[in-house]
Amino acid sequence: MREHVGASCGEWLILFPAENIAFIEPVRSQTRFCEWMHRDRGAAGEPVLDLRLLLGVPVSAPPENGVFLRWRSTDGARRQTLLVDTVEEIVNCYDDDLIDVRILPRRLRPLCDQVMNHPSGRLRLRVKPDVRLPLGLPGERRRFARSLLASWWDGAHFAVAVGEQLR
Repeated sequence: MREHVGASCGEWLILFPAENIAFIEPVRSQTRFCEWMHRDRGAAGEPVLDLRLLLGVPVSAPPENGVFLRWRSTDGARRQTLLVDTVEEIVNCYDDDLIDVRILPRRLRPLCDQVMNHPSGRLRLRVKPDVRLPLGLPGERRRFARSLLASWWDGAHFAVAVGEQLR
């Protein structure tokens, strides 16, 4: 049995192996976001990867209503803060609960290879344990760059919003 963190991005249900999630934290009030390309380079911290944008799901809620997941590779060498709509539950997955999937949309194949049934009848995509983002093609690099956000908290490190704020 392996524990997974169950999250949602729009209509997508996603499972992350729990060993790859260092922390889960709701986006604090007064946190502001802008596109990474429009950030103040002198003041911006680490980028946040908005999974909704990466997966191409319609964004129904502003990023300020989301949840941060701190993802890390198994060896700890790679880390990334992810933004999802919600974290719903910790899911216990047994080997026979996961179904290998050979047919997935092209943008998902490098990220997921298994699904698990959800009680609602929908499927949850399982992120590979030590996933690497595909950045080989120019279109993949553009999608990744458009999915990066800069964030700051008005009450702490950054006092002035820079760039064009996302709505």
